[in-house]
Amino acid sequence: FGFPRAIAHGMWLKARALAALEDHLPASNVEISVQFQKPVRLPADVTLSASAAGSHGEFRVEGQEGIVHMIGSWQPATD
Repeated sequence: FGFPRAIAHGMWLKARALAALEDHLPASNVEISVQFQKPVRLPADVTLSASAAGSHGEFRVEGQEGIVHMIGSWQPATD
């Protein structure tokens, strides 16, 4: 079991993406959903892209050759 090389942990990847998107996200009452697609094998260069800032949006982390590592979205939290 395991990967041939070290990987970036999915929760770290999510946290890092959300930190970079701080100005895109509402200040409070936001729900974040992510789906992990492929592991990020280290060392790696990845790109974070996102829709425009607002109450709803989507983001994704891609690696070389368009490999999608994580997709996510934000929306207002519901009770």
